[in-house]
Amino acid sequence: MLRPNNIKSMDATVKLILQIAAGILLAATVMGIGSLLVTYLTVQSINETAKEGVEQMNRISQQHQAKMEAQRQAQAAEAERKRQAQLAAQTRERQRKAEQQARAEDERRRQAAFERQYDAPEGCENPESERQFIECANDKIRARREFLGTYTLTAQQ
Repeated sequence: MLRPNNIKSMDATVKLILQIAAGILLAATVMGIGSLLVTYLTVQSINETAKEGVEQMNRISQQHQAKMEAQRQAQAAEAERKRQAQLAAQTRERQRKAEQQARAEDERRRQAAFERQYDAPEGCENPESERQFIECANDKIRARREFLGTYTLTAQQ
């Protein structure tokens, strides 16, 4: 049978075992909480790093988009400049042709006016010699120059 001294000693042993078990449980709980805290802080750090990485990628993406937009605008401006230069060249060419046609028309009118008023000297309708032909040609040239000087002055007034 158990004696009271043995019971006391057993009680103390059970008490010690329970205290050790409680200490082990407490240590395991503290270690588990510590491990959870370390895991939580690690996850928080990873999340913060990931957030910073995403923000940096967004900034880089925005910079790239801004650069691409600037290039697109520069290309559009260059294309517009070329289009405007081409339009200006076409306008100048049309104007040059119109002026050329106007000069040709003016010359045609002057020539027609001269031919209407020019009266060839006698014998110049059918020259009989080369000398007479040259004299008639020279007469016509002098008359034309004189007429054009007068015609230009008349046309400008």
